[in-house]
Amino acid sequence: LEDETGAGKTEAAMTLASRLTGSGAAQGVLVSLPTQTTANSLFKRIAPLAGKLFDPRARPALSLAHGKGEYALRRLLSRDLREGDISGELHAWCTDSSKTALLADFGVCTVDQVVLSALPVKHNVLRQLGLGRKVLVVDEAHACEPYLMELLALTLRLHAQRGGSAIILSATLPNTEKLRLLRAFAEGAGHAVPARISSDAYPLSTRLNGNGCMLEPVSNSRGPRDLRMEPVRGAQVPGLIAQWLHAGDSVCLLLNTVRAAQRAYDQYSVSFPGQVELVHARFTARHRGDNDARLLERFGKTAEPAGRRGRLVIATQVAEQSLDVDFDQMVTDLAPLDALLQRAGRWRRHVRTAAGEVIPARSASDGRAAGALHVIMPPVAGNEAFIEQLSPFTMQVYDQPGVLYRTAQLVEQQRGLRLPCGVRTAMEQVYDAQAAVPAFLQPSDDGAQGRQQAERMRARYVRLDPDKGYSCAQPPVPNEECVTRLGEPSHCVVLCDDKGKPLFGDAEESGVAVRASLLALSVEEDGRTRLKMQPGALDRWYARAWDPRGRLRVVRYSRERGLSVSEPQRRGSSG
Repeated sequence: LEDETGAGKTEAAMTLASRLTGSGAAQGVLVSLPTQTTANSLFKRIAPLAGKLFDPRARPALSLAHGKGEYALRRLLSRDLREGDISGELHAWCTDSSKTALLADFGVCTVDQVVLSALPVKHNVLRQLGLGRKVLVVDEAHACEPYLMELLALTLRLHAQRGGSAIILSATLPNTEKLRLLRAFAEGAGHAVPARISSDAYPLSTRLNGNGCMLEPVSNSRGPRDLRMEPVRGAQVPGLIAQWLHAGDSVCLLLNTVRAAQRAYDQYSVSFPGQVELVHARFTARHRGDNDARLLERFGKTAEPAGRRGRLVIATQVAEQSLDVDFDQMVTDLAPLDALLQRAGRWRRHVRTAAGEVIPARSASDGRAAGALHVIMPPVAGNEAFIEQLSPFTMQVYDQPGVLYRTAQLVEQQRGLRLPCGVRTAMEQVYDAQAAVPAFLQPSDDGAQGRQQAERMRARYVRLDPDKGYSCAQPPVPNEECVTRLGEPSHCVVLCDDKGKPLFGDAEESGVAVRASLLALSVEEDGRTRLKMQPGALDRWYARAWDPRGRLRVVRYSRERGLSVSEPQRRGSSG
């Protein structure tokens, strides 16, 4: 199912899943999402539906499976499961670990938990059993990078071989990737493999079964409209934000890196004290959960207009997907077009009056003055320094020079696109690997495409070989190479006081992910990595630690800014 963000794809998927389970074609439902935050958010939304998919007398077991799933469930679920009740016991067993969590009748997980069934890792057969004849729903499929997409394709093939059904949801999946997933499922199910996809319709339902591949255009509930995009330079942003806040608008500044978001928070919280909040991935588990809850309370569909007025949220990609929030104004760093469209899904997501009150009828006109999604980007035409002038570290987050350049061209030349009918054409234009790029961009674009192909080849090396099954002929793959995502590894660091006591409740609540290259911390006997911190002023904490290259770093944490790590200082230097 392909449609805009907020169009109801999840609800449509649950309707389809209900039909499949009701007809006996499936025995449960498992929904996977790209991140822990999106999984937690969706679990809270759809867990109440679980009982409607089964016999009224049944008490289906629920699960939330990801690296912090057990902790997240403690926050999200009531704790009144009846002692001794078989459903309660099964519930506890299914949430005991991510391996058994997939055995629950109804589950939500990260896509990592699903694709582990396609890797030669311990207990992968148990994961395959958990998927079994379930309806596998893959939400936000466009968020999978090439390596993960290759693993997902094999997972779909294996799932189809076992008689399972799958529902793929995306707002912005390029046709090449869509065809890759369709072919994988068709191979597993023994269906005819589609040679190509001919429809340019959007929204679109694509159905694959024993009768072939059927493409059906879907009507859009909001009707046609224009998404305006306005290019801006970084120096213009403070003036725009000040103007909007003084007018009482709610504003989101969405940046590509945590470091940039923290620096922006430092700047704007001085100019607008009490009006600014920061959201990113480098908060402890407790504070990340609190941040999500606060966002939904202040900027969700049912938020009171007074709570939204004149507030600025500075965020990274954690606010990009599956959060039902909306803002009156938005400024964003340049990102690939699919990411921009996801971000635009948090801008005026709900139809409101000029005062900020929700208008229930989706076909009604928005009462706010006409606006645009403002994109921070350098000029494109003839600009040989385009890559160098992007926001710092953008290329480390999005290693797609050609895609970024063509996205910027679309913003600069077309100033937006027509929704929903223009999405398909724009996406294919931006992701056309054969499209010409300027000569000065060609070497970096060739290098990026080469790295993407290498990622796909690495996935094919580590994954199971479906043609060999479980024979001993499968070449052994070292466990450390059987990862679900590529990139720099990170460690979950538990922030503690000088006596080793977690700062914010228990160890799970006080944990925060830190890149392995930033800090060299030892793993203790219980398998945890701890960082002892000293109290500072205004409820802040700090510590000094060495990085893997022997350089001193200062680590700071506060409830407002999250975790930050200073620039390195070599041993023996002063300061």
